Amino acid sequence: MHLRPELRFLAVAFLVSAALAATAGGEEKIRPMTGAESPSAVLGKLQTAVDTRDRDLWADCLVDSFSFTPDAGVKAAYPDLKWDEWGLARELNFVQWLLSPARKINLDLHGDVNDRGLQSRGQSAWEIVYTLVVDGTTFRGSATLRFVEIRSLWYLESWVDTRQELHGVTIAPSSGEAR
Repeated sequence: MHLRPELRFLAVAFLVSAALAATAGGEEKIRPMTGAESPSAVLGKLQTAVDTRDRDLWADCLVDSFSFTPDAGVKAAYPDLKWDEWGLARELNFVQWLLSPARKINLDLHGDVNDRGLQSRGQSAWEIVYTLVVDGTTFRGSATLRFVEIRSLWYLESWVDTRQELHGVTIAPSSGEAR
């Protein structure tokens, strides 16, 4: 059976495209956008990620442009760290360390939600007080969590830490110390 030249060209082009697609598949993975149905549900998934030691579940809750900003005390204590470069990759490295089976951890993100910001134009900012215990060391602080809605799902866009103080005295180091 002989194919006409134009059909032979299409058949060869199809086979080459299929072969290239198969070999390129392992080079770069596109992260699925799984998020959650609300900012509260995002916090719930983050909590579950720690409770079940599931790094991927934590990653599912963050946008690719995620950023972490430590409190001023942590910035001053670690001036050589490039905190403005703390993005998704560094956060996921931290979470990988945090969720290691060798660590004893506990995280409470729902303890004190001081302000559940209004959801407007696909954005919301919450003020929370969290407690993170890692290997017996307690990290506690206030944080502004900024959420963004993408295709009807919510994600954590940024975490801005502030120290937890009582009458000017720091109660415990914030999560920036752990990071």
